Amino acid sequence: MGEDFKRMVLTKIALVNLGIGVYGNPIKEVPVSQENIKNAKEILVEIQQKYWGKLETRWKMFFFVARTRICEWNGEREEAFQSISKALKLSSKGKFRGELINIQQTHNRLFIQKIIFGLFREKSYLLLICAIVLYFLYTFCFISFYGDHSTF
Repeated sequence: MGEDFKRMVLTKIALVNLGIGVYGNPIKEVPVSQENIKNAKEILVEIQQKYWGKLETRWKMFFFVARTRICEWNGEREEAFQSISKALKLSSKGKFRGELINIQQTHNRLFIQKIIFGLFREKSYLLLICAIVLYFLYTFCFISFYGDHSTF
């Protein structure tokens, strides 16, 4: 198998293990087990160690989408936000419009969650309530405008 094809296939296998669709959207109907997460992690490590230098922009973007989902499942919110930020930058750079909307939605959700958790740590409860209300308003408006592109 050609190395360029192998890089793409490995990335796709990681995405399938994590229940991520062709546009970087989570597929609700796909159950993801701990074994799936472990397999995806191992694949991402292999990609980073062996193929990163030659990995195309599209597959780097999907690498970070997959990494985001794993980080979220592990409760690593800051790492998830950093990964989705990298995916967002790559989706804009590569002009991957189909994926951009899902990545942007995840980025916005994680950004708002980051603010909410920061306010909670600081015990700024009034601001926390305002942030939660804004989060729900944002989610409602986003779904109303773009349709349901379910988040993680």
